[in-house]
Parts: sequence; C-alpha cells; structure tokens
Amino acid sequence: MINCFFLGVEGGGTKSRALLADEDGKIIRDRSGKALNYHAIGEKQTKANLKELIAPLLKASNGRGIKTVFGLAGLDTKQDWKIYDGIIKSLLPRNAKYKIVNDAAIALEAKCPVISKEAGIVAIAGTGANVYGRSRGKTIRSVGWDFLLGDEGGSFSAGLKAMHAAMRSWDGRMPKSVFEKSIPKAAGAKNIEGFYHKLYKVWREDPQNIKYYIASFSHLVDEAILKKDKAALVICDREVKNLSRGIEAVARRLKLSKKAFCVGFAGSGWKMPGLKDKVKKSIKKEFPGVYFSKNEDNSGVVGAIQLARAIH
Repeated sequence: MINCFFLGVEGGGTKSRALLADEDGKIIRDRSGKALNYHAIGEKQTKANLKELIAPLLKASNGRGIKTVFGLAGLDTKQDWKIYDGIIKSLLPRNAKYKIVNDAAIALEAKCPVISKEAGIVAIAGTGANVYGRSRGKTIRSVGWDFLLGDEGGSFSAGLKAMHAAMRSWDGRMPKSVFEKSIPKAAGAKNIEGFYHKLYKVWREDPQNIKYYIASFSHLVDEAILKKDKAALVICDREVKNLSRGIEAVARRLKLSKKAFCVGFAGSGWKMPGLKDKVKKSIKKEFPGVYFSKNEDNSGVVGAIQLARAIH
C-alpha cells in the first residue's frame, strides 16, 4: 500500500501539466491541461483549469500523504503568491503539504538540480522569457517582467520584431524582407494593410490574448533564418544578446565569475536556428567555469516532482 504520493504541477500561460508519483518516484499518472496564469485568464478561470487538471490525480491518491509543488507562470510578487495560495488551498486535501514557486524554479530543478549546494541557472524562452539562478540558497532572476516590461528573448519578442520588420519592409524603411509576405499570409490577410487591420481587431476584441497571438508568428523567424533573410538574422542576433545578458546578469549577481556552474535551457523558443549555440558561446567567453545541462529532455514538471520529494 502506498502511504505517500508526490504531485508536480507546471502551469504556464498557454498550457499546464501534472504528474503523480509514488513513494519510489515512479510516475503513475500524467495529465495535460489548460493555462494557469491568472494574469492572463483571471482567478476564476485559473481555479477551474487547475481543478480540472489535478482532480483525477487527487482522486487516484485517495488523499493519502500528498506532497506537491506548483511551478506557476505569473508568480512574481507577494500578491501573486497570495492569490495562487488561496486557489490551491481550496483544492487540496487539508493534510496535503505543498509549496508554490515560479515556474522558473521547477525548470531549474529539471535542467540543473540544485537541491545540493551546486549553482545553476535556467534560461527560459517560451512565450515570454525568464532567467533564474540559484547558488547556496540565494535566488536571482532577470528578464521575465512580462511583455510590457521585459520578455526579451521569448516568442512574443521574436514575433513582434518580425511584425516590425514586415512593416518597415513594406513602407520602405529597410530592404525587402520575406516577412512582408509571410506575416500577412500567416494571419490570413491578403497584404500588409489587411494584416494591419486584423492585428488591431484582435487587440480590440481579445486583448487578453494579444501576447499569445503575436507570439504565434515567431516560427516565421525560424523559417526566415534558414532562408538567410537579413531581417531575421538581425532578430536572432538581438535575441542572443538579450538572453546572454540575462544569464550574465544572474551569474554576476550570484558571484559565479570564478566558479563552476550549470546552465540549462527550457522552452520552445530555443528552437530558433543558431540561438542556443550562439548564447552558449557568448556565456562561455564571459564565464569559463560554465557547463551546460545534459538534461535537455526534462520538462519543468519533472523538476516539480523532484522538489516535492524534498518536502519534509
């Protein structure tokens, strides 16, 4: 008979995932769900989505000795923690032990386990971007201030830059770029003027999803890089600088200049051709002691399970 279960939850702005593991760490249930960032969908919908995600897993555990870690996007302030805590507490059994952290913390644990005293940094390039590091109990973050204040390096940033390039190509402010045709086509518009009106219609009618709509165009940058489009290559170089500077800022503040430390990468944004290799080269030049995670396939929810197993 199993006396204790471990529940790991990864909640992002577009999707979520939960794992239920037994005492030996064996995964016995795996579920995918909807967005859990209350900034984007509101508290009521976040609670409904989280309940739908974890209710079957709680039922499978029969409420016996649940230890759980929630890694959530949008958890940046004490007020955010208070809101998420209220939602989670209302859904868990009274005897459950739980911890709520930013999704970057579970991504770090998945890529560069730091339950020990080792130092690690994770650079996330998803819809947004976030750089998070830990060394000897101290945590530091950079970037990740959402799309209005600083998500440089994520899919939103790349998608927006591609849109800007399309407009500049069209009105003559820069040499012709493939974005002038690929952006309207991806939007289902006949031309740039049609795209212009469609974009602002989305902004008016569905403002809470504008970030995700713009991010959905980022794959066009990947395609344009392979075609050696000059505008796309410039976008890639800018994102290299943005993400490298974020990692460097965290490393400096953790005083890792002369130490060995791990850097891991998470998020679909790292699929951009050349991005990861160029960032690695940049970081290695500044920090000779850096080494890179070999846990490339580990998702954040795996880190949540690992952190849950450390709860006493």
